Amino acid sequence: MNSTIDVTDLSQDVLAAKHLRFINYLIDQALNYGVGYIIGLLAGLMYTHLNIAGPYELVANMGPIGQFVFGHLILLFYYFIFETTTQRSPAKFITGTKVIMADGTKPSAGTILKRTFCRMIPFNGLSFLGELGKGWHDRFSDTYVVNVKIYDEAVRLKSTFEEIGLEVKE
Repeated sequence: MNSTIDVTDLSQDVLAAKHLRFINYLIDQALNYGVGYIIGLLAGLMYTHLNIAGPYELVANMGPIGQFVFGHLILLFYYFIFETTTQRSPAKFITGTKVIMADGTKPSAGTILKRTFCRMIPFNGLSFLGELGKGWHDRFSDTYVVNVKIYDEAVRLKSTFEEIGLEVKE
């Protein structure tokens, strides 16, 4: 029984709706900022309670360029860790979506890394609002974000039809 299906063989209904993509963006952005805040808070607590000044001074003395790099490092680790291990960011768990390759397989770590670096392109967060709801990070990495329930049902139906076809041939 096949557990994947080529996305290009399916209707556009299997792709995550634009509003879900936008919700994913907002939730993941908020969580990224939260991670940065927690890192800063921990650095402050280490300084005030343990008298360890290094992390605090690093965070407190970051200029705009340092903050930009720090924010992008958080984004890089956040998406890479979640999407490499689960095919989903926390927002995708909430909205019932996941990232897949065109053939329905799990993206490789290299593909997720490429996808994550593409997220750093200015205005990428709004690029999925265009035609077909496919963002630049999807296009450049050849990935798709699908509605898990609709996709899994399509895979189930395809497997059922394949089984019926095998029974008829026998």
